[in-house]
Amino acid sequence: MPKTFTTIIPARYDSSRFPGKPLAKIAGQSMISIVYQNAIEAKLTGEVVVATDDERIYDHCKDRGIEVVYTSKECENGSIRVAEVAETREDTHIFELQGDQPLVSSEIIDEFLTKASQKMEQNREIDIVQPYAPTTSDMIKDPDVLKVAISNRERFLVYTRLPMKTGYRTLGLYLWVRESLLAFMKMKETPLERFENTHLNRFLENDLFVQGVVLNGEDWIEVDREDHIPLVERVLEKRYKK
Repeated sequence: MPKTFTTIIPARYDSSRFPGKPLAKIAGQSMISIVYQNAIEAKLTGEVVVATDDERIYDHCKDRGIEVVYTSKECENGSIRVAEVAETREDTHIFELQGDQPLVSSEIIDEFLTKASQKMEQNREIDIVQPYAPTTSDMIKDPDVLKVAISNRERFLVYTRLPMKTGYRTLGLYLWVRESLLAFMKMKETPLERFENTHLNRFLENDLFVQGVVLNGEDWIEVDREDHIPLVERVLEKRYKK
C-alpha cells in the first residue's frame, strides 16, 4: 500500500437539488475551498486535485491556488469523474472525496485512510472501502441520508434512501483500487441504482467488494440542499469553540 493517497475531489455545478453548491459560502468560504483545505492538511493525502467540467468552478479554484483539472461534461456521477482523472495517473489506489463534505476534517480523513488501507492490506479482494456510522431516528427518515446494510464482516450489502432501519449510514469517502475504479467506468446503470437514485448500488450489482470501516460521529452533514448550509455552520462554530 502507498504511504499517501492521491486525492480527487469531484465537483459539478449542475446539482439537481442545489445548483452551484461547490461555490456556496459556508462561514465566508466556498464549500470547495473548505473541502480542499481539509484534504491538503491531512497527513495521508498526497496530491489533491479538484475535478470539474464547469468553468465557474475551475476559475474559482485557479484564483485561490487550488489544483484543478477539467473533465468531460459526460461524467454522470462523481465516481466517473474521478475515474476519468485517475486514467491519467499511475497510482495503485485513489482516494475519492466528494466535494459536498465540508465537515470531513483532516483528522477524519486520516482516520478513514488508516483504517481503509489496513483493510485492503488484510484482504486483496476488496475493491472499495467506505465509512459507515450509526444513524439517528431523524436520519432514518431522511431521504438525503444514504443508509447502508452491512454484513458481520462489515461488507456493504445494499444502499437505500428509504426509511430502513439498517442502523448505519455512509458518506462520500471512497478508497479505491485504481483498477476497480477504471472498471467501474465501463459499467452501465443498474435497476437498483435507478430506483434508489444512487450510483453506489452499481458497485454491488456488479459484484464489486465494498468493505466498510466504522467512523463515529453524529455531526456528519453532507450538503445536499441549500438549507443544510446553516446546519453545517453551527457544527463548525461548535468545533471552533472547543
